[in-house]
Amino acid sequence: MTGAGYAVSGKGDNAQTITMDQLPAAVKAAAEKESAEAKIIEMKREWKDGKPIYNVTYNENGKQMEIEYTIYGTLLSKGPE
Repeated sequence: MTGAGYAVSGKGDNAQTITMDQLPAAVKAAAEKESAEAKIIEMKREWKDGKPIYNVTYNENGKQMEIEYTIYGTLLSKGPE
């Protein structure tokens, strides 16, 4: 079930592609800082354990990297996609 563009299942298999404007301000600031010299390729929001997780995929020196944040901009993980 979805509501207002958010998935509600919380199973982590419900990633939704989003735009930079749809990122929470804290996530947007953290992602822009972390990938300052890189080209952002894709952003997704998914739900894990009932909480939104934001994934940002970017190209850094020809390598695709992914960073994962909480809604508050806290870094959860970073590494090759």
